[in-house]
Amino acid sequence: MKNKADLLLNPVRMRIIQFTAQNQPVTVAQTAKALPDVPKATLYRHMRVLTSSGILSIVSEEKIRGTFEQSYSLNTEKIYASGNESGSELHTLVYSVLTKLIADFTEYFGNESENPYKDRLFVSSNALRLDDNDYNEFIREIFETAEKYSRFPVKVNAKTRAVTFISSPAPEEREDDNNA
Repeated sequence: MKNKADLLLNPVRMRIIQFTAQNQPVTVAQTAKALPDVPKATLYRHMRVLTSSGILSIVSEEKIRGTFEQSYSLNTEKIYASGNESGSELHTLVYSVLTKLIADFTEYFGNESENPYKDRLFVSSNALRLDDNDYNEFIREIFETAEKYSRFPVKVNAKTRAVTFISSPAPEEREDDNNA
């Protein structure tokens, strides 16, 4: 693995991380059911990479029909830890995703055949004023909706579309936190 960005930006690993974040602890079987388009061998390989890097942790093992089924959770200490020169895994992930988005849109808009209307391109930025419980419910609903649509059977005329959600405190909230 070249660097943290390569580790975290792989689309399959990103989906595993997102599924685990919303459903932890998870087994490989549960993850495979949630990501039916990912071959099991590929899924096992990516789970092994995430575990060896410390992003996922094995939290339990259960013997089932002669084999051990492991349950995984995100290693939040590793993801949110900071204080070293490279910052947190989350910091790296956010900047990597933003950099990739800029590169993808630069390439898209540099293409002569771009057609934002036909391609259903949109940008939306909303400020929500929710307490933590309501915000957690909002996030849960977003992930449930995304998961629902990710399970649709692939149709002949289907197009793959990248949908990215990024959440952060509004600038005025960050200022309030710093003054508290």
